[in-house]
Amino acid sequence: LHRLRNRPADRPFFLWLAAHDAHRVWDADDFAGRHAPSEVTVPPELLDTPETRQDLASYYDEIHRLDHHVGQVMEELRRQGVLEQTVILFLSDQGRPFPRAKTQVYEAGVLTPLIIRLPKTLGDPGVVDALVSSIDLGPTVLELAGLARPASFQGVSLTPLFRTPRTPVRDFAFAERTCMR
Repeated sequence: LHRLRNRPADRPFFLWLAAHDAHRVWDADDFAGRHAPSEVTVPPELLDTPETRQDLASYYDEIHRLDHHVGQVMEELRRQGVLEQTVILFLSDQGRPFPRAKTQVYEAGVLTPLIIRLPKTLGDPGVVDALVSSIDLGPTVLELAGLARPASFQGVSLTPLFRTPRTPVRDFAFAERTCMR
């Protein structure tokens, strides 16, 4: 929040916050223990054991903490009076850190969150069921900023979805299995 609070107040800004939440090793903090292992739904591709349930519960605690921090950023934007003029993108670069997810091309690895909060002047809230790719973020941000898209960009702008959610923006998306430690 320090950078957000100390930004030049009279200029447009782009702020990228990359959280470490929901990455192993799980942190012991005020958010730990909020999700009961007994209440966790274990995905069918994982073994339903006490250890798996505890691991998933700890992962959900991390997501809860991340959600808290996103709320703090939004509250600071509200305090500064710029929340309603600010585009917020919330996304993940990969699936959860579990087997058949992170670094894998199974659905749990490539189906990642993308939430775009827009000023009301740009579109209405809603759910879009369109195929998009991370390479679409650059063209989208540039268009929102009123800047030209370089010819080298491979993605497409997602802005047509803001007004017409059923607009097809692409027919295919590509994913790859990466090498992680």
